[in-house]
Amino acid sequence: MNERLTKADLALLRRAFEAEINAALRKHPAALLQTRSKRALSLVARSYLVPAKVVLPGRFAVTVAGFQLTHLGRLAYCAACSRAPPDE
Repeated sequence: MNERLTKADLALLRRAFEAEINAALRKHPAALLQTRSKRALSLVARSYLVPAKVVLPGRFAVTVAGFQLTHLGRLAYCAACSRAPPDE
């Protein structure tokens, strides 16, 4: 984990982390970051995110596709938060 993440990379990891937290608080099964950005694919190649699909049950099942954080992604995001200035 000695490579540097840009502010845009960290912003995307933050959005994925927020999606996980919001899904956990709402007890919602789809904790995915939905984006079409090339930066997300770059983070997948560097093992910070993984592509994922969730099928929501019901009369008309819905498939939600997006990205989930890996453990490396969570660790990188949380480590960056501890270095952030206190006013953020």
